[in-house]
Amino acid sequence: VMMGETGKQAFIDKSGEVVIKPGFYQVKEFSHGLAAIQPEQGGKWGYIDTSGEMVISPQFTEAQSFSDELSRVSYGHENGGRGWFGFIDRAGEFVISPRYDSAEDFSAGYSCVFDGNRDRYYIIDKRGNTVIDSVPANTKFSEGLAVIWGENNLIIFADTLIPAGKQL
Repeated sequence: VMMGETGKQAFIDKSGEVVIKPGFYQVKEFSHGLAAIQPEQGGKWGYIDTSGEMVISPQFTEAQSFSDELSRVSYGHENGGRGWFGFIDRAGEFVISPRYDSAEDFSAGYSCVFDGNRDRYYIIDKRGNTVIDSVPANTKFSEGLAVIWGENNLIIFADTLIPAGKQL
């Protein structure tokens, strides 16, 4: 990614050649062949492919790079709010509808989400099913491990999900 003369961002290849011309206020890195882009300051986010073609029109309040085949996006709450978070596939279709106050990217098939109505963080799978009903903090998975805070600030690196109700 580089800044063009117009102050808009472009994409370059390994040799430094511009492969997608400047035209975006903000961009995210390519992942799974797509990059999240915000064409104008304060505007909606969409996605382009590696040729620069818009493949998912700008419609999201926030958008992230794809992770584990899904992208975390925020939708709605146009006037000042971030909106609700959900997850889309590469076609731009919601796989998990926007209903969370916050969410982490998927990794190893799981995401940690926060539901303000339930006042808790919990773990969901890629279909939106609750896998662990309550986790003590905003848990993130990376390379098959989750960092989980236990009693007395003990940090546990878990490679399997800990059943609900089990004390750490």
